[in-house]
Formats: sequence, structure tokens, C-alpha cells
Amino acid sequence: MALIDNDFGEFNVLLDGHSHTKFSDGRMNPEQLLKWAIANGYNAIIVSDHNNIEGVSEAQRIAHVSPDFPSDERLEEIINHVHKLGSLVSAINHIPWSNSTEWDKLER
Repeated sequence: MALIDNDFGEFNVLLDGHSHTKFSDGRMNPEQLLKWAIANGYNAIIVSDHNNIEGVSEAQRIAHVSPDFPSDERLEEIINHVHKLGSLVSAINHIPWSNSTEWDKLER
């Protein structure tokens, strides 16, 4: 059962907060990843490729992202609202072991 908080504001976001493209250790190119996300009901994704931004740049180009990013004040407002709702905001993905998860560097 999905819970949608109508008090969150004008946006309800279903976010895949950690995805990789073939430019990292993912299996899909950026276009395939965006189509997969849309097909699975996501309206936002974070491309978090390791050690490069090629996949991010390509995904942004395909998605026609507006170059206007939210201000620090707007981000702080959103984070405070998320905290008020009892949730946690995190920008850290599988640390501290992420440096050893690249396929070509794993010990076998």
C-alpha cells in the first residue's frame, strides 16, 4: 500500500534514490534507465554512477532538465519539511564500502 502525504505540498515524488548506468556498474544506458524508471512509476531518479558523470550528463540531456537548480534556501526548506514529517534525508550511498564495489576491483 502506498502512502501519499497530501500535506507534503504540491509534489508527490516517487524517487529511486540510487541508480547506476552502464557508465558505472549498472546494466542499462541512461535512456534505458529513464524509460525503466518511468515504466515502474518513478517520477524522479538519482543517477549515482561511480567515478564519472557521463551517465548523469546523458540522463540530464535526455530528460531535458531545467538548468535552474533549487537554491540552498529551498533545499533547506524541503529538508526541514521532510524532518517535520518524521523522515530522514540522506545523501550518502553505501559508505564506507563503496570504494570496493566496482566490478573490476572486487577480489574473487
